[in-house]
Amino acid sequence: MLYTASEPAQKMEVQAKLVAEVAATNFLAYRNAVQRYLQANPSATGTIDNTALTPFFPLGYITDSRWSNTITSGIFHVYTVSTPPPGLLNQVRARAQDDLLLGTKDATTGQLRAYSGLDTGIALPTSIATGAIVMLGR
Repeated sequence: MLYTASEPAQKMEVQAKLVAEVAATNFLAYRNAVQRYLQANPSATGTIDNTALTPFFPLGYITDSRWSNTITSGIFHVYTVSTPPPGLLNQVRARAQDDLLLGTKDATTGQLRAYSGLDTGIALPTSIATGAIVMLGR
């Protein structure tokens, strides 16, 4: 995609969208690495560090300290550990194949609130902060 803008406000909007697009691509590449790691190591549990994930990252992948993961009972959770760029959730949703497993951790229930806004009833680990963007998978 080619973005151009002539007004300062438009330039800032385009820049923010590009930052979110790059972050979403990075987040999903991280998610795919965790998923591939779990497929290769089905008994894995806990947090898988980036060193162990390195063989599963795409060529040229640059790790981002804003993402983490945890695996419990064969289900992985990839999530944000710091404030994500504005628009990240929307950009991940635009690229994700299954938005039912994408959302945020609800402050009241501690469960996954899907992108659509519905409470999924899926309890999330306590290690995931309230409001974090979360994506689940197997």
